[in-house]
Amino acid sequence: MNLSLTANSILENGSTTLSGSFTDPNPGDTHMVTISWGVGTPNTVLNLGAGVTSIPVTSHQYQDDGTSPGNATPSDSHTINVTVADASASASGSTSITVTNVNPT
Repeated sequence: MNLSLTANSILENGSTTLSGSFTDPNPGDTHMVTISWGVGTPNTVLNLGAGVTSIPVTSHQYQDDGTSPGNATPSDSHTINVTVADASASASGSTSITVTNVNPT
């Protein structure tokens, strides 16, 4: 399987979207997609039907630019990891997102 991911850079408290595609020589397989957003939040798990090889647009909100309260850096990079699995194989891919700090209002 090959995996292709897209994501964008955002301001903290904003949401990003992720989508992707993969190939599988057996079109009858169902797939489980696990997305780890890289910030300690629960994974997103998607179950795709037989023959579906596109990861639907999935969004996630990053509430802070850092991983701990009070983080004073101007921005932080987070790695988004994705695994696609069927009954006989799996593939992984990753991309990163930059979350930029904003001044409090």
